[in-house]
Amino acid sequence: MKCPSFAHAITRRRQSPSLQLNQYTWQRRVIPDCENAKTNIDTYEIDYTKLYGRGGSFLITPLEHGSVFSREQFTEEHKMFQQTAKEFAENRILPKREELNILNKELSLEIFREMGELGFLGVDVLEEYGGLALDKTTSCIIVDALSSGRNASILVTATAHSGIGMLPIIWYGNEFQKKKYLPKLGSGEWMSCYALTESGAGSDALSGACTAKLNDEGTHYLLNGTKIFVTNGGWADVSVTFASVNGKYTGFILDKECDGWVVGEEEKKMGIKGSSTVTFFFEDCKVPIENVLGKVGEGGPIAFNVLYVGRFKLGVSTAGGAKYVIDAALDYANDREQFNRSIKNFGMIQRKFANMVTRVWEGDTINYMITGSIDHTLANVDKSAKNYFEIVQKTIEDHGIEASISKVVGSEALAYVVDEGLQIF
Repeated sequence: MKCPSFAHAITRRRQSPSLQLNQYTWQRRVIPDCENAKTNIDTYEIDYTKLYGRGGSFLITPLEHGSVFSREQFTEEHKMFQQTAKEFAENRILPKREELNILNKELSLEIFREMGELGFLGVDVLEEYGGLALDKTTSCIIVDALSSGRNASILVTATAHSGIGMLPIIWYGNEFQKKKYLPKLGSGEWMSCYALTESGAGSDALSGACTAKLNDEGTHYLLNGTKIFVTNGGWADVSVTFASVNGKYTGFILDKECDGWVVGEEEKKMGIKGSSTVTFFFEDCKVPIENVLGKVGEGGPIAFNVLYVGRFKLGVSTAGGAKYVIDAALDYANDREQFNRSIKNFGMIQRKFANMVTRVWEGDTINYMITGSIDHTLANVDKSAKNYFEIVQKTIEDHGIEASISKVVGSEALAYVVDEGLQIF
């Protein structure tokens, strides 16, 4: 029996001058005849337990060696926050959900501040700045539980604030910026937003046309340009935004008092109509130099790294919302009768429910698999260390594959469940 003419083996090398690779290169070796050729192959024993907590490890870890965190492993503290958030959603948001489905600034801000008082907005903020500094599982449990209020608008308002609106300051802000902004943002006294997208720069954010130029006095940057689709923008006191400084993409923190920050009209949207979405116009917008976020030229990593959290939190909120679509469809199926029996007893309807539940279960499982893995890695990290948030950011970035999967699976599950739920009606 002849072997293939060529066999490929991966050889680990520190450097490969020809291909400029640092990790692996392909080595081609001719093996003319298996009977006449002897090949020494090194084997390696992998301790898969050491891979737990590493992003993407599920791709190479055999099922029998894998470890997955799930809601069945919630601690008593997790369950306490879950119950508190669920009670708030059912007692405060649910009775007002119809009023929150239209643009209602006064009511939205009222409920938003109550969330801050309960600590829901400051989960990722260190205690010294008025936050709770809890794990990522708790952060997602709160979002999941708030879904029981059956209102997407207020949930978008809160998560856009506590996620992409605050995390850039939490992770990259200096001491002055953290002390100035985080206590009021975490308490809900102030609302934040994240202004990244431009009309000609969506996924390709670095191609944005917004510019920032240092004034002659050297005291302020003058921002010029436009940002679109800014969630919370019409109600925000603070905005994290980005502009090019002599070709270097840079992050900035804007205060409501900044001259030249013009807020456009509210967008007329097809859904999530109760949240604020506007366009920003920067017309020589004066931003103090102390409001540069990170260093000049660091805007790219700041802009993109916080989006990982936004992805898996979107996965949580969409999967969470889908559960209540199933509940509504089941209530209807219980009450609706055809041919002298409830329609829930028909095989076609039962199949719909089985598929709906499966889709949502997949999303829910992925969400807590991610947070459990991240929390495992961060469990023994000293929160008082100067590089603590650098470690947090790197750990979350390491789970970029999982975060993207969470967003896709959760949002597609919601779309599927809504479609099937409507068909049951």
